[in-house]
Amino acid sequence: MFHVVRQRVVRCSTEHAWACLTEPAKLTSWFGDTDSISVGSTTRFDFGDGDYFIAEVLELNRPTDIHMSWRFMGIGQTFTVRVLLSPHSEGTEVTVIDHGSLTVEEVDSLREGWDDFLMRLSQFVDNGGWVRYEWSQTIGISVILGSRARRPFPTEMVDSAWLTKHFPDAEFEIERPDENILTLRFGERSWAGKQTEALLESRALAPDRLYLGVVHKGWENLPADSCLRERRRYAGLWREVMAAFENAYGE
Repeated sequence: MFHVVRQRVVRCSTEHAWACLTEPAKLTSWFGDTDSISVGSTTRFDFGDGDYFIAEVLELNRPTDIHMSWRFMGIGQTFTVRVLLSPHSEGTEVTVIDHGSLTVEEVDSLREGWDDFLMRLSQFVDNGGWVRYEWSQTIGISVILGSRARRPFPTEMVDSAWLTKHFPDAEFEIERPDENILTLRFGERSWAGKQTEALLESRALAPDRLYLGVVHKGWENLPADSCLRERRRYAGLWREVMAAFENAYGE
């Protein structure tokens, strides 16, 4: 497994930075919705577009150390995240250490994500107010399957009848450019002739472990009054599909 380390100096005291990272009312303005953060608790960070993290709070050492583990959408790989706060001549140095990535592509994505996280924290510290992103234009979910999964994809995933069962309102175009890649183009009657595209990838991590990921794009191209609603709906559908694979084939 890989780890990602990102840092940024924010212009405030460590106590204020701590409050921005642990108080739900402040987190809502720059990161995501959550009810409470306390040691031993399970909390949900909800981003309003169908995406969320389910986190377990492991340690809170005020005002310098936050330690938690979380899973995106409550499935897939467990990541451990440590946020360290250190006094700095210009305020507080915030260091994020994220451990659990299994692929180089995932590492690159997390670097980008944490840089955005720290930028929004800095903006909130400087200006207050709402600085969260509106919504993500990409649905991305992955799970790790065990030796029982048929390779390179579980057979259900290339069965049009199975796809119709799980995405009942959609019509599909299916392409398989190689054995480890599957492209699905989705269209629905209410989408005014527009399509979205899901890229599915399988990858052997070890003889008995299979990475299965989906990246579904194109939501911003749908009619403006429905793009966010449809993005939320499909995030839920993909979560159900990937959770079913994890339950059936995970170790």
